[in-house]
Amino acid sequence: MIDIFKQELQREHPEHASRVVDALDTPAPISLRLHPHKFDENRHVLPAIPDGPVPWEPLALYFGERPVFTLDPLFHAGAYYVQEASSMWLGEAVRRLCSQGVLPSRPLRVLDLCGAPGGKSTHLASVLSDQDLLVTNEIHRGRAQILTENIIKWGHPNVVVTGNDAGHFQQLGSWFDLVVVDAPCSGEGLFRRDPDAISHWSPDAVAMCTNRQHKILDDIWPALKPGGVLIYSTCTFNRSENDGQVNRLISRYGARGLSMGELNSDEVLEEQLSTGGFMYRCMPGVTKGEGYTFSVVQKPASAEVAYGSSRGSGKFRKVSGHQWMQALELDETFTPISDGKRSYAVLTEQFREVSQIADSLFIHHAGVELGDERRVGHSLALSVSRRSGFFTEIELNKQQALRYLRRESVEADADVSGIVLLTYEGLGLGFGKATRGRVNNHYPQEWRIRMK
Repeated sequence: MIDIFKQELQREHPEHASRVVDALDTPAPISLRLHPHKFDENRHVLPAIPDGPVPWEPLALYFGERPVFTLDPLFHAGAYYVQEASSMWLGEAVRRLCSQGVLPSRPLRVLDLCGAPGGKSTHLASVLSDQDLLVTNEIHRGRAQILTENIIKWGHPNVVVTGNDAGHFQQLGSWFDLVVVDAPCSGEGLFRRDPDAISHWSPDAVAMCTNRQHKILDDIWPALKPGGVLIYSTCTFNRSENDGQVNRLISRYGARGLSMGELNSDEVLEEQLSTGGFMYRCMPGVTKGEGYTFSVVQKPASAEVAYGSSRGSGKFRKVSGHQWMQALELDETFTPISDGKRSYAVLTEQFREVSQIADSLFIHHAGVELGDERRVGHSLALSVSRRSGFFTEIELNKQQALRYLRRESVEADADVSGIVLLTYEGLGLGFGKATRGRVNNHYPQEWRIRMK
């Protein structure tokens, strides 16, 4: 199949095909993106020496070789996210849409439809303002659990994690200002990083992915407001899954292709389509990253408004006097809510919107999980909204932190008792209960690291 792939690549991208093919035999670049509120360059040390900045993302760095991120407590504290560099163009695209006034004034409602494992969602959370609401979705339950874990580690309170099919969002009506669809695809852009992807590729797989992308885009389009923006992307090269989808949005729905303006042409390739759309391509051998193709389109302002059935009548109810509310900085700006099983704190200004989402969709996580009388919600330990000094804190060295992250017990001073926050280099890792000189480990069982 690899020979057929090379023939198709040569046919569709003759000017770049040889460079891409040559690059597939070279190591994939390693990159990560720093947390703007957690990583402190004066205090924190990365697990390897960076090899230089990622030009299109101010908080991202390359590395010459891959460090063992699993054994770095800063990684588990959410100080950075390991992300492929080409896909970080999403952040620059959103920054330009906001600075150019294409998106409406804040606050925004943003949907990352295919959110797992969380790279683009955590990136969006960093780029958006604290008042914007980000909904990140993943239909597959196992992948949704990974997405939820990464969102909790990133710690922003204005994020809701859902687990639904694209068509379910129509129940909200024309609700979102910005929709990001990083569509499931044939994965040609990952051949270098994941050799197994080659064995799954075929022209039939491309056709299957193309049809699935049609359905996803048709299902989610009504959930975009008139005048709203959709960013469509894949990690594949072929024109069927990229140009064809954008051309279809333009011809079928009257979408307008948007240009990102002047970009670094040495790293990303811009192409204007006959329909007026713009495609941006990152290709190994051209870009210092993996394959990533994206396009930005705008829904006509005159498009018909779809009205949803959700009124926010309430799977989540406001609760009063939750014992952990004061653990939040500016707790008066939050509202505690509960569905009878789980309790969360959400920004008060977003309560109605979260209630609407809960009426229509399955929610995995919202805002900051507070926990109950028995245990503090792990989300509080990692939240950027946690009030410093509220909990008794035990600072761990690296060896102790790794024991904690393996869910082993750690020592504490004999005079310390009750709920404690375990920290590493000033960042929260999680909670435990101190008694008789030891800390009973409350780190989530499913998150524990197994590497020695």
